[in-house]
Amino acid sequence: MRNKVAIFLLAVLFSFSITASATHIYGGELLYQYLSGNSYKISLTLYGDCSANPTTFNQLYSATPSIDISNDAGHYQTTTLALESNGGYEVTPICSSEISNSACNGGILPGIKKFVYNATVQLNGSFANWKFVFAGGLGTQTSAGRSSNITNIVNGGNSLMYLEATLNNTTGANSSPQYTSLPTPFYCINTAEQYNQGAVDPNNDSLSFSLTPALVANGTVTYIAPYSATQPLATTPGSFSFNGINGQMSFTPSQQQDALVVNKVFEYKNGVLVGTSMREMTFIVFATCNNHPPVGNVNSSSISGGVPLGNNIVGVCQGGTTVSFNIQPTDPDGDTINMSWTGVPPGATVTAQNNNTPAPTLNFSWNTAGVPVGIYNFFVTYKDNGCPLSSQQTLAYTLQVVNHPDYTMQILAPTGCAHPAYVKLNVTDGLLPRTVTLSQNGNTVKSYVDSTGTIIDSIAAGTYTIVLNSLNMPCATVKTLTIADSGIYPYSPEMTNPVYYCKNDTPVMLVATPAPGATVHWYDMNDNALSAAPVPSTATPGIFSWLVNQTYNVCESIKDTVQVYVTEKPIADFSMPPFICTVDTALVTFTGSAGAPALYYWTWDNADSIIGSGAGPFNVHWDTAGVKTVSLQVIENQCPSLVKMETITVKATPKAMFTYQNVCLYDSSLIQFDTTAFTGSQFLWNYDGGTSDATTGVGPHLVHWPTSGTKNVWLQVSLDGCSDSTSHLVTVWPQPQVSILNKPETLCYGDKIYLQAQATGGSEIKYQWEPAINLSYDPDGALYTRVLVPTAYSVVATNEYNCIGTDTLRYTDIQPCCNFMYPDAFTPNGDNRNDRFHVLTYGNDLWYELDIYNRWGQKIFTSSNQYDEWDGTQNGKPCEMGVYYYYFKGKCMTGHEEEHKGEVTLIR
Repeated sequence: MRNKVAIFLLAVLFSFSITASATHIYGGELLYQYLSGNSYKISLTLYGDCSANPTTFNQLYSATPSIDISNDAGHYQTTTLALESNGGYEVTPICSSEISNSACNGGILPGIKKFVYNATVQLNGSFANWKFVFAGGLGTQTSAGRSSNITNIVNGGNSLMYLEATLNNTTGANSSPQYTSLPTPFYCINTAEQYNQGAVDPNNDSLSFSLTPALVANGTVTYIAPYSATQPLATTPGSFSFNGINGQMSFTPSQQQDALVVNKVFEYKNGVLVGTSMREMTFIVFATCNNHPPVGNVNSSSISGGVPLGNNIVGVCQGGTTVSFNIQPTDPDGDTINMSWTGVPPGATVTAQNNNTPAPTLNFSWNTAGVPVGIYNFFVTYKDNGCPLSSQQTLAYTLQVVNHPDYTMQILAPTGCAHPAYVKLNVTDGLLPRTVTLSQNGNTVKSYVDSTGTIIDSIAAGTYTIVLNSLNMPCATVKTLTIADSGIYPYSPEMTNPVYYCKNDTPVMLVATPAPGATVHWYDMNDNALSAAPVPSTATPGIFSWLVNQTYNVCESIKDTVQVYVTEKPIADFSMPPFICTVDTALVTFTGSAGAPALYYWTWDNADSIIGSGAGPFNVHWDTAGVKTVSLQVIENQCPSLVKMETITVKATPKAMFTYQNVCLYDSSLIQFDTTAFTGSQFLWNYDGGTSDATTGVGPHLVHWPTSGTKNVWLQVSLDGCSDSTSHLVTVWPQPQVSILNKPETLCYGDKIYLQAQATGGSEIKYQWEPAINLSYDPDGALYTRVLVPTAYSVVATNEYNCIGTDTLRYTDIQPCCNFMYPDAFTPNGDNRNDRFHVLTYGNDLWYELDIYNRWGQKIFTSSNQYDEWDGTQNGKPCEMGVYYYYFKGKCMTGHEEEHKGEVTLIR
């Protein structure tokens, strides 16, 4: 034990070294108790930390907490509480041998003291929203500050504990539940822990529980993610749970922490919320512990008279016999376990065997006969004798008294004596899920699992045994369910409707056939019953009506209206032309009489095209010639007309077809009829301005036009009143208009003439010159000729349509020109006057030679071209002034030749 104490002391010293700055309060709760009249006792309980600063902690003995009271009308009063005479007693879970070592007695072990402050207040009436608020004020000396070491909220050390309780006394007086367990704020990491405040209500009100956010003056605290009011601790995954039925919290801490946890209790009386209260605590989780808490769960195999519904929850059927079970708690360390219990339901008994031993047993027994439906909790606190600190846990045990399930039935759609009823079963009471079974003569007809309280199905007429069960509960309800025939029979009697007669036909009695076992009933349109089926009159056209229905068992069908149509016979007549051509359509128009609606039955003698419907009018076409028969019968309200028949002659139409040629202007196009001509056919031509040998007759015809362009040639062929026409577009292409640009003139023998022509009348014109034998081309492609004798030159211009145009040029005056002249001086001074020297020729030479020499006999210029001239330089340098000598030989194309020596003077 000494080693165990040493280990624990090290853990405690370590823990308290990190919480030395904590405030002096671990937690607290705010409750109220009804006394009499409008008198209530307000109680504030605070759990003080004896390890806190002594000056701060000791102020709890003299604290005067203030409570603000308000109602629907606003603030009512502020009340100051006083410490009970025995306030400040130690509640540290510590073994008796170490009590002197607790912080409350000057030792180093944790120490907790319970302080209860009270005051009696007089409320001023009944309100639904009384509120009692402790905002942390403890008088002028101190306040109830939260620990700055709290790990799950933001800025915890700068906030005050804030508690509130509510009261609704409009339905009567009420007291807060009593919290029968002491807070045990010390827990161990990685150890399964339990907590329950042991709330027991003195008024036997229904209680529900929740984890709620800690409050501050202007709202709620801010939790550090991932913590929240409903997940306030760091725990191993899946270990945290909270039961809203009994307030049981289970968890396994996963790290060292100081966590703020707030429980809230709600009180309901007959379903009305009559009050709330809350407890705030700081859960301190140590990193190392020497002791583990005992735990005890209901032994499921020991349950008698009830069924397990969950962890430590036992279900009992209302009006049942005695329910009993036992609990056998265990301590992980093998310590002695002390069991104490509170909140045992009235009439129930709890006994203990081997209490204060390592293996005690708690026995629970309760005769539930006459116990109202509801949830009943009792609490057992398990405390071991571990030392120096003992471990204790309070566990809730819930008895859920469940009434037997029941139902009500709503007929959504009756049977109508013909099919199942559409039924809604509203299942109530018991526990979900519930089973519902319908049977007849011991045979199951339908079965359901109900998880919503509503079952909708079709059920046939008859009487059934209905059994309702809460699943896993022996709370069965057995009743009789009856589905009776009712409603409107869904079928009317079979009949012919409507009935048709022609005027003055012989009528018969109307017939309606009932369903087997049913009876037919007839009525006039004023709903007056008739003794027999009516016989309609056909003397007057019109629509006549009666009502009919049938009854089957207790169900009467709806009334159907039966209509009788008496109709004047329609007249079928129509008009159309006596004949048409095969290229035409006949207009057929109805000229008879018929009402609406009527049916029109036409026959068209294999017409190839019919456009129209009903009474028409119709456009009808036949491709083949001949006599065609058209017929019509009209039926109105099943009353037929006589059949009308007419004939129409369809005449053959000749075909207008011809061929043609596109031509050049001034040429003739051959236009020719291109099919077999029927005997007697007449032909009418239109050539769109063209000239031909005839405008009638079958042809062929030669047609020419005076202008170019597109010509619309049209033909109509007629035979026996039928005609056909067609047209084609004939293109008349323009002819080029060509002109030779050269002019007739006198020429020297052998002159070189460049032939040129220009044409219009096309975008792509080609030229052809004649005679081709005298034509030549320069290297640059220019066309030329040398004229030796009088000659006629012709050019043919061809456009892109192969249309041609021509022009002719004649040279008739050809002179035998041949003469040479020899200048004797020149002045190469750049004034463009006599700047060069050469032998002048008149005529066309065959050959030409000129050599120039200086006075020393050096050749300084030579040429064989009559057009070359000497510029007075030698090798690009100006020659001196003076006399120069030349030698010339030349011959003309006429045959004349000369040889000449001379002098020329260069003057500058």
